[in-house]
Amino acid sequence: MLVTDEQVAALRAYLVDDEEESDRLIGYLEQSGGLDGFSALFGSAFFDAVNRRFAPTWSVAEVVRFVATVRAHHLADPNDLDPLNAERLIRTALGDGSVDDLDDEIRAAQMILLPVLIHEEQPNPVALEDILAQARRRANSLPL
Repeated sequence: MLVTDEQVAALRAYLVDDEEESDRLIGYLEQSGGLDGFSALFGSAFFDAVNRRFAPTWSVAEVVRFVATVRAHHLADPNDLDPLNAERLIRTALGDGSVDDLDDEIRAAQMILLPVLIHEEQPNPVALEDILAQARRRANSLPL
């Protein structure tokens, strides 16, 4: 998978909560057929962020507490994030389990969880670029 600069820019805008730019770039990617690369980049960034947050040692209880905190403190409506799907998604990124039976649920959970994971890290602009570059390298290594 070859990730484009536009896909990276769209993820950057999403992560810094620039809703107008994010919507514009994602709209462009929808029109140009670039959503697959964006999804791969997003998933790679999620995988990396989960592993930075929880690995190398983690517990199911820690994952459950994190998801509960996200639902309680980061969402206007906690029902916007299914806790079981979110926990499974995080655990899968940590090498425990599978989410092969989920599709739209994965995207919904990632869209909520990734910004929280990144904001927890409080990256400065240089660190954010490093995070995006790492995710891009991972996504570029994925098969088409």
